[in-house]
This record gives sequence, C-alpha cells and structure tokens, in this order.
Amino acid sequence: MERTIEQRYADLLRGGTDNSPLAAPGYKFSMAQAGYPLRRESFYLHYRRGGALFIPFDFKKVIEELRPRLPDSREQGFLLANGYGFTPAMEAALRGELKVGAQKKGTWANEHEPVAVPRGPSFLVSWFEDLIIAFHYPMQIATAILDGVTKFTATCEDEKEIILLVNESLGEPHGGLNVTVDEASYRKHLREKLRFLNVALDGDIHRAFEVGTRSMACMAQHRIVLEECKAAGINRTANVKLAYDLYMIPVGTTGHEHQMRHGADIDGFRAVRDQRPEPPSYLFDTYDPEKVGIPAAIQAMLEDRVRNCSVRFDSGDQCKQLRMFRAAEQEHGIHPFYLFMDGYDDERVAEMESLIKELQVDPKQQGYVWGLAQKDCHYGMGSYFVDTEDTVFTRSRVAMVYKLTTTGGPGYDGEMGRRNVLKYSGSPGKESLPGLLFVLVAYNGDRYICQEGEGFKPPSGFRRDGGTNIQRPTNPSILSPATLALIEQCRVRDFGGTN
Repeated sequence: MERTIEQRYADLLRGGTDNSPLAAPGYKFSMAQAGYPLRRESFYLHYRRGGALFIPFDFKKVIEELRPRLPDSREQGFLLANGYGFTPAMEAALRGELKVGAQKKGTWANEHEPVAVPRGPSFLVSWFEDLIIAFHYPMQIATAILDGVTKFTATCEDEKEIILLVNESLGEPHGGLNVTVDEASYRKHLREKLRFLNVALDGDIHRAFEVGTRSMACMAQHRIVLEECKAAGINRTANVKLAYDLYMIPVGTTGHEHQMRHGADIDGFRAVRDQRPEPPSYLFDTYDPEKVGIPAAIQAMLEDRVRNCSVRFDSGDQCKQLRMFRAAEQEHGIHPFYLFMDGYDDERVAEMESLIKELQVDPKQQGYVWGLAQKDCHYGMGSYFVDTEDTVFTRSRVAMVYKLTTTGGPGYDGEMGRRNVLKYSGSPGKESLPGLLFVLVAYNGDRYICQEGEGFKPPSGFRRDGGTNIQRPTNPSILSPATLALIEQCRVRDFGGTN
C-alpha cells in the first residue's frame, strides 16, 4: 500500500520508518522519572513571530504516525547506562490514549495560535516535543512557495524531499521548483563555527554540549551536525537517538514543564533531586528567575549539601543571575555546576567566560555531572550549530515552541480534573497560554484563541479550527474572554496577584 503524504513526512522527519522511543531529548526521560508519566496532560504547539504560515500537512495524522514504540533490550540498556531507563509507568504511558487537536490542512495559522494540541499521558505527549517543533519547516516552505519562491537550498537529501513533498501537497500549480542539496557547504559552515567556539572556550571545546534537536528540519540534518561536533571534540548531545547511533553521551535533566506540573520551582527541584540518582539540575526561570527561581534553587542545595547539582540559565539577565549565585556560593559554601543556554554563539560564550574569570568562579570544583569532572561552566549550543547562512527557514526565524497547558495534581481548577498552567519566563514574549486551546475564525476574518467548553461565539459567526479556504491572517489573533480569565487566575494562584 502506498504511504500517505503524512506518513512519508513522518519518515523523513524521524529518519526512517522506525518509530524509535529514543527520538526525544534526554530531559524527557528524566522528567518522567521524577514526575507523573501517566497523568493526563495537554500541550500546544505554536510559534511566536514571523506572520501567518500555511499548513501543508494533516499534522494530527503526522503526530499519530510519530507515536513511539517501546524500547527493545539494547535501547533499554543504553538508557539505563545513561540514567534514562524506562520505568513501568513510562512504558504504560506510551501505550495510553492519545487525542490530538490540530488546525486543518490547507489553512493558515497565525502567531501564538495552537497549531496542534496533543492530549494524553504526560510522558507520551511530552515526548513528541522536539519532533513536532520541526513542523515549522514545512509550514515556512509552504508559505514561501505560495509567495512565489521557487529556489531552495537543502542541507541534506531528506530535507530536499520534505520541500518536494510540501510542493506535492500544495498541488501541481506550484510546480517548477529548483531544489539543490549543498551538504558540503553546510559542513564547512559547521566546522568554521566549531573553530570559533573552540577559541572562545580557550581550547576546552568539550565544555560545550549540543542541544539543537528542536532547531532541526529533520533527523538527517541533525546527524550531520553531530558528526561534525563529535569530530571537533563535542561528545554530548540532547538527541538520545543520535547519541545511541553515534556513540555519544545523551544529556538533559528538566525543562520548564517539570516545575509547571509540580506547581512550584521548589517542588520541582526537590522531585528531580530526590527521585533520580543522577545529579539534579535546577532550571529557575519558569516563574520569576530572580524573585522565585534562584532562591528556590539555593534552598534545594542547602537542604542537601551532599548532592552534586547544576543550575541552568535559560532566559533573562544571565550575568546578573550568575552574580546572584556567586554571592550565594560565598555566603553558604555551595558549589553548583553552571549550564548556560538560550541562543548562545561563540561571541556570547566569550563574554560569559570573561565574566566567569572576573567573578573568580572556581575552575576545579569537585564532583561529576554527566560523567565529566566539574570545571568552570558549560554551554548548551543549539541553533548556533544547526542554523547557518544558507539555512533560511529556521525554527529561530519563527520561534516555534511546545508548552504544557494543563496538568493535574494539587490546585485542580474547578471540577474538570485538571490544573491550568503557563510558563512566565524571564524574557519578554516567552509567556505561554493556559488551558485547552483551539482556534475560532470569524466570517469577518477575526481569529480567536479560545478554550474548550467556554461557548464563545464571535458576533459575525465562525468556523472552528480554521474551516476551509480561510484567507491569510493579517491581524493578530484575539484571546477569548475565557483565555484572558485563565491567565489572570494563573497569575493570582502563582504570584498572589498580577506580576
């Protein structure tokens, strides 16, 4: 039987027909170990900038096609050896019920709108993140083709096939594309960036680790990146599947969703500290990094001085945040291992290295994290590697993200058996939306981001989830009354009022 367009795209995205459970970043496994893998949750895929984008595939079917199988004995052995072994609850989660809402194929999506909303067991719906964030690529390619672009450069053959598949999905009137593959230039740019980074790290390039899974267009592109990283001396990556294939070390501990499902930074920090034997990492910018997150991280360290741990800088004024931790080191005698992430390039690494020397951060701290002796600070490099001068249609260009919107546990909202959550962050524009989200498009062209069950009806009538033949959005989408109310409720619950 001939495979559908959606099945063929899933094959290209994951690098073959095998739906390996390793095709996710390391922190997805550790969060499930320290969380609630069977709890019912919902996430939403959306992007933050770049204007309207066209949807060329049925993303609901693609997500269902990407659903992972259980690990075989070799895969489980690899996971166990690296601290990411499956528990029985994690296996049960992958077999759990999955529901996916998505805007329709052949319509337009707008900034901040839910492109897709998977719902199911926590570990399962969380697992999808890095694969489906790659939906940014066919959406940008489709939009470019509709805007008259006919020449494209791909980094690998699979990326080229995705471009051609998008064109096929749009139909014959959009034929005549000129798609070239220039893997040699891509590798050349990567090697140049790796040389620059090595200089910025004064020859200690092993202090960098690769976290570009969410920036990839497909697994084959990411494989090229990691082959070059490994050749240059970087042996750690967030991509567990490619770490397995390329004999590298998978890394990652928690993401923002971890604290969101636990309800507070300190509760999330205690969970990852007390439920996993590996050194915990404290990501402190989910709510308010300086007022809430950093004090909670310091508290977690003081509660258990024996444990080696790290803190992850991911948004906001990271220089100020480092100074706060340095003051805590001197006051309390704690020695966290520092991980810097969020848009780092070689110049920004050099700037942070200068600050580290100024603050006299101990270069020979004792203890081990991810199998390496703690030394200075380490840097998670993402789009710096994946994006080059020739990779135009990048995740960074539209800022595609995937965020938790509902979970369970303490603080259920109403009688629905769920708790609405949002990420606040330390940087403007990174705040997410809470609740069970979908889109209404009014007949007059207005677009609304709404909540399941709220009963909101635009005055001019509407089609849900985009309908068909909807015109390209020209104005920002409007938050429905229930969505605005949920944001306020979350702020009051999490901060005691608006912040």
